[in-house]
Order: sequence, then structure tokens, then C-alpha cells
Amino acid sequence: MANCEELPEESKEAVRQYLRQYDEDDTGAIDLEEFGCYMCEMGLYMTEKSLKYLKTCFDKNGDGRLQIDELLDNLPTIYSHCIQQGELLDAFRKFDKDGNGYLTIPELRRVLMCKTGESMTAEEAGRTINYVLEFDKNKDGKISYPEFVNMLQQDSEAFRKPDVSDIKTDITQQI
Repeated sequence: MANCEELPEESKEAVRQYLRQYDEDDTGAIDLEEFGCYMCEMGLYMTEKSLKYLKTCFDKNGDGRLQIDELLDNLPTIYSHCIQQGELLDAFRKFDKDGNGYLTIPELRRVLMCKTGESMTAEEAGRTINYVLEFDKNKDGKISYPEFVNMLQQDSEAFRKPDVSDIKTDITQQI
């Protein structure tokens, strides 16, 4: 994604106008939660920790609102705290070895014990799998893509922005 400084002025103005849709009282500021929704609409996901960081950086008066012009000037920094939708889908596909659209316990165990760069013990993998299964909303014993996204958006010690630099995905594959 291009840095805001690289965007033509008319593109910056388009982003500004889009953000102003959330500025109900016409003060030039939007709620933190609304900014998170805007980012999701752009295909970028922020963890709760990243949203709190934005609040610390940009909510100078503590009212829970972010100045639109400051956000525009700092989009490159903001984007660096995002997980892009394509990265999430690539990571999910990498872990979903049988391509059925779900992460099963054996797939999770294989990834955790063999593919993380740091070998986990069976006990550590079991604890992590139990944590992951907390996001299994329908309790079917497997993680769907929406459940995976929800899990990665949470502020967690177990999961951080996935390293997907070595993932090669066939974009024609559908989930």
C-alpha cells in the first residue's frame, strides 16, 4: 500500500472525505472504533493493542476521537500496525494443509511443532491449541477463516502479526 505522502492530493482528499463520513459532529475527528471499521473496509485489520497505540499517539485530549488530518499525515505508521487481509488469507491457506477451509487440531499441532521456527514441546503446543480453540465459536473442533481472523485480531501473547513472507499461494484457490 502506498504511503500517504506518495498519493496525489486528490487521493488524499478522497480519503479525507471518506473518513469525514464518520465525523458526525463535523469536528474533523472520528471515534477510534469507527477508524477501526474504516481500516477493515480497506482490507486492513488492527489488533486491540494497535488501536490502543493509535489512541495514545493521536488522541491528545483523551476524548476517544482521532483527528482526521493527523491520521492522513501518519497513514504509513498506521499501516505498519495492520495485518493485511491478503496476509491473513495466505497464512490461513498455508496452515490449512488439506484445503478444506478449516484448521483442524492435527494441522495446528503440525504447524506449531514443526513450522514455527522454534520447536514447541507437545505440552506447549497443546496449551496453544487450547487457546486457539477458544475462538471456535460453533464448537466444532476446527477453526474457520473468520474465527482465524478474529483470533489474530486479539491482543495475545500467543499470536502476533504472522510472518507470511515465504508463503506462495495459488490465488485461484477458493475458501
